Amino acid sequence: MKETETSLRESLQALPRAAWILFFGTFLNKFGTFVLPFLAIYMTRLGYTTSQAGMAIAAYGIGSLGASLLGGYLADRLGRRKTIVLSMFSVALVAAEKPLRVISRLMVEKTCTNTRPTASDAKTTRLNRLSCHTTRSVSSKEFCARVTRTPAGSANHATRP
Repeated sequence: MKETETSLRESLQALPRAAWILFFGTFLNKFGTFVLPFLAIYMTRLGYTTSQAGMAIAAYGIGSLGASLLGGYLADRLGRRKTIVLSMFSVALVAAEKPLRVISRLMVEKTCTNTRPTASDAKTTRLNRLSCHTTRSVSSKEFCARVTRTPAGSANHATRP
């Protein structure tokens, strides 16, 4: 090998830190898509049919295609940085929705079970139902209705369907 040529190892060591960060991010992204084929096996072991597993993977592919098209369009119209910021905040809002829903369900459950009536306390039953109907979530109202119908002395929590 000539002295003017550099080895592959020397070339890789000469790369700046930003290049290594991009490499690592790309590796993680590709590794995540590598797991996708195993999703069908995992879903069928959970009890889903093969057609349901296939539909889930097809929905993922269609969603990826749609997201790529929308991201490209927005990058052309808004710019790359604004599109990335918009997508990050959108993902954060979607990710925060689930914990907020869980917290609100726990609050409703706590409200309903703390004032759960005994069999002879009609006034508490009326107040409990009124407090449960002031919640905005339909599923929370259904949950409160189940809890308030639970007879005294039975389990504190209604079973979920």
